[in-house]
Amino acid sequence: MKSVLFLVLAFVTGSLCAQECGPQGCVDQVAATKKIEYMVQNNIYNRHIGPMIGRFEGIGYSANPTNIRTCVPRQRMTLTADVVRRTRDGMYLRIRIWR
Repeated sequence: MKSVLFLVLAFVTGSLCAQECGPQGCVDQVAATKKIEYMVQNNIYNRHIGPMIGRFEGIGYSANPTNIRTCVPRQRMTLTADVVRRTRDGMYLRIRIWR
């Protein structure tokens, strides 16, 4: 009985999560959010930190929040997360994840 309840809760929670995060899903979006918050707290703006999320990560840093360029994969992949945060010095940090 407990396993059935767990499966029902997992399905309902997953459905709600997918609705909140949109077509890119939640897992990568949540992981990217945690990673970028860690980077902002520790003033890490110009390099990647491990572990890598997905198959490809792009990180960018800019004063203009509407034009933060990041690396992009050479082969065709699906963008699964895109997170932007303002840093302590007023700049903007962006992480994009592809699978």
